Amino acid sequence: MPMKKSFALVFALAFALVLSGVALANPGSTASQTVSFEVAPIHAIAVSGDPQPLVINSASAGSEPDDAIDSSTTYSFTTNCVYGASFISASLDSPMPPGVMLLVRMAVPEGDFPEPYVLLGNYDEIVVFGLNAGIGSNLGISYMLHAPAEAGYNGFSSRTVTFTLMGDV
Repeated sequence: MPMKKSFALVFALAFALVLSGVALANPGSTASQTVSFEVAPIHAIAVSGDPQPLVINSASAGSEPDDAIDSSTTYSFTTNCVYGASFISASLDSPMPPGVMLLVRMAVPEGDFPEPYVLLGNYDEIVVFGLNAGIGSNLGISYMLHAPAEAGYNGFSSRTVTFTLMGDV
């Protein structure tokens, strides 16, 4: 019996060696593909919604009317610009009434320099400069409406503010 077991073991090993030799002699077929890829420039910006109406309705006697300020909205952005800083510009769809000024200030990601209020007009004005590649989420937007007494009563009106995120690619 021990002879049969040794014979079976030797036979099994010989069979395995033959099979491995066949596998080495005939490795099978292969195929390959070339995968092309590109990471395109990304400049995406979104705002959270419209701010509350800005209403100038008070002043101290002998002083200019109090500015109206709203800080209820936010913006988020994604940019993969690595060849220079990205920036955000803003513009109005039409000019403000004479003497009435709409300004915006946008928070910046941690580590960047805070931006001052910027006067908006019906032309692109840079409101955030120096954004590095990355993301920003729920960053504050503050609007200020300023109208000196000479601007007079203007009634209710609205303007659309368009924000554009751009940068070198």
